[in-house]
Amino acid sequence: METNQGDETVLTTEVEVHPTSLHDEPSAIPGSIEEDKELLKYLEEEFSKRQARLLKAQTTLNEQQSILQQAETRQETAHRLYTLSKNMMDQIKREGQLKSSQSGPRDESSRHGRSLSSMDQSRQALVDRTITTLKDAISELQAATSDLTIARRNVVTADAFLRYSHRSLRAVGYIKGFTKGFIDDEYSATLPTPQLPESVWRMIFAYVVAEDSLLPLEPRDRHQEWSFRCAPLALSHVSKEWRRITTSTPTLWVNVQVVFTTERRLRSALFHRLVGLATGAPLNIIITLTTDISNVVNQLTNAFTEDHRVHTIACQVSDDAAPSLRSLLDIIPATQNLYLRGLSIDAGPASNTVKLPTKHVMSATNISIYNILLERQPPFFLVPPPPWHLHTLRIDLVSLFRIDIGGTAPSLRRITITHPPTYNQIPPWVSLSLIYNDPVPRIPS
Repeated sequence: METNQGDETVLTTEVEVHPTSLHDEPSAIPGSIEEDKELLKYLEEEFSKRQARLLKAQTTLNEQQSILQQAETRQETAHRLYTLSKNMMDQIKREGQLKSSQSGPRDESSRHGRSLSSMDQSRQALVDRTITTLKDAISELQAATSDLTIARRNVVTADAFLRYSHRSLRAVGYIKGFTKGFIDDEYSATLPTPQLPESVWRMIFAYVVAEDSLLPLEPRDRHQEWSFRCAPLALSHVSKEWRRITTSTPTLWVNVQVVFTTERRLRSALFHRLVGLATGAPLNIIITLTTDISNVVNQLTNAFTEDHRVHTIACQVSDDAAPSLRSLLDIIPATQNLYLRGLSIDAGPASNTVKLPTKHVMSATNISIYNILLERQPPFFLVPPPPWHLHTLRIDLVSLFRIDIGGTAPSLRRITITHPPTYNQIPPWVSLSLIYNDPVPRIPS
């Protein structure tokens, strides 16, 4: 639409305004959870049925075992009866009682003849009874043996069904437990975040991130990766409120993991971000190296500022990565506590040496060194020696002989020496007489 105002032409546009046609769609998760609860009820019913079936299977097995015992008793009794009847028959045969007592004709009218006939009839009756008993014993033994075989098969069948009922119950129990856990987790996710003071949330978060100060566990085999986490980073992704609380609490970010292995590379941008969030709070730098880091150390040089302080440096390093540890420690501010540990293999004369930066050695009050071969050069041999602030030294024997503190550590109060090495681990420059004969020097108080 055009309108004339003097010499100017003004274009005006009429905008047709439509009412809002969209609306928030309610989540279908609560309804789905209610449906899944019905499934859980069904699983609970099935679980109860299988419990009853298992009880019935156990009862059936007990009954079959009782029947088996009765069949075994019957078979033993039948076998004894058969043995007794057979022995009696054998005895009759041996005594010749199956034969007639007189071979010729017998005068039945005489008294002697009638007596012999009566004896023959008694003997024949005994033989007939013995034969009948033996036949009955054989039949009973066969029936008892057959019943025993069937009873044994029934016990095996009942035992197999009992085992099946156990497995079926465990399977349904696993499905029921997994389903219940899933429903509980999903239902918990639909609940609103509790309205707690920020101080309480910070205490809870501090408890959650406490394990981040531990060194990652070494994988059991080469196909696994080093397991570690960044708990505050995960907490900050839960909600806007949690993100605001975590990012405004520097103490939650003080545990900074540096993991550089063949399977995992260092993310320098994330490292800068984590160190920046912890500004103002003493840092704990946890380092895990299994490969040379010299090529990427320059990416971390600007991560620390003058405001950063380091409370603890904990390192675990493989022999291959040991020479590059110095370059990483150089860019980290001086620390109060220094912990070094060698990985995988025992330190020996052929191991790569580690040279520690002077600033860490001179500022640390606690130093712990295990399974690492130190370079036999300053800062452990300085002329003139500066005063150390070292209070506690924990070390193994191999590294101990590479440290010459002399009178340069007036604050040193305690030295802890761990397991003596084997003969093959002792460096060639160590005198065996010094190890096994000389007394351990006392540290002046």
